[in-house]
Amino acid sequence: MKKILMACLCVVFAGVMSGCAGTNFVRPNEAALQNGKTTIDDVRAQYGKPFRESSVTKNDENITLLSYAYATTGGTPLETGVVPSRSLALAFWKGVLVSNVFISSFKDDASDFDASKRDAIVKGKTTRGEVIGLLGRPAGYAIYPAIKDRNGQALIYSYHTTRGSAFDLKFSNRDLTITIGSDGVVSDVNFESSGMQ
Repeated sequence: MKKILMACLCVVFAGVMSGCAGTNFVRPNEAALQNGKTTIDDVRAQYGKPFRESSVTKNDENITLLSYAYATTGGTPLETGVVPSRSLALAFWKGVLVSNVFISSFKDDASDFDASKRDAIVKGKTTRGEVIGLLGRPAGYAIYPAIKDRNGQALIYSYHTTRGSAFDLKFSNRDLTITIGSDGVVSDVNFESSGMQ
């Protein structure tokens, strides 16, 4: 999943260099992209040709990755000095969606989240509903083989930014993956942060 998110950062860089990159799109509603149901053909019909297509091995399974991205120097970012951008990272196993993550630094649909609230999430105790009540709508979701738990679902919170000029870019990433077991309770929490926060 990190590989496809890094590809999206490259699009942001290209956008900064040219003023605009990719085709603009809006955040999909949750019914539009359903893990375990939506097919790769459904996505291609709805979104067209991806910015990037690649494949990875995850949990010993071959996964196809599609990346859609848009960046511009003319939009309104959530934070001053950030290049406004959107990305949609999709993973497919046997032609069916297993992970979808929408990341935006645009003010109107930013995927920002309060990472300090993760301390309130307790493995084996906090429920899926409590996580969403605490952090809001996830940026995306993942199921096996995008995650290890064959019966679980991951709620993914992700916010990435790019600041600076074309020759002095600074990247910042915050990613929180919360795995919910088949019992509806948190079984794992993983937080990663890098760059200038």
